[in-house]
Amino acid sequence: MNQPRCQNAFTLIEMLTVIAIIAILAGLLFPAIRGAITKGKVAQASADVRAIEAAIRQYYTEYGKITSSRCGPRGFRQILWTIQRNRQNARHH
Repeated sequence: MNQPRCQNAFTLIEMLTVIAIIAILAGLLFPAIRGAITKGKVAQASADVRAIEAAIRQYYTEYGKITSSRCGPRGFRQILWTIQRNRQNARHH
């Protein structure tokens, strides 16, 4: 006598369909994650620039001058140029 089989298992087609749906959803999600990571890096760089600017202002307030014997006037111009360039780059991203 033949007893009817229970069909509790997934078929191969059902499993492949689920995998395909997951792959499509992951493909849609990865660009959004990449964009969020890029924006986070830009925000971190901008915060770093603000911290450098605050440190320079604090140094000036404390010592009454901006340059030190290590940096010299040319080095300070380089620092200011770098800060300005980083700000411009942060705005364009």
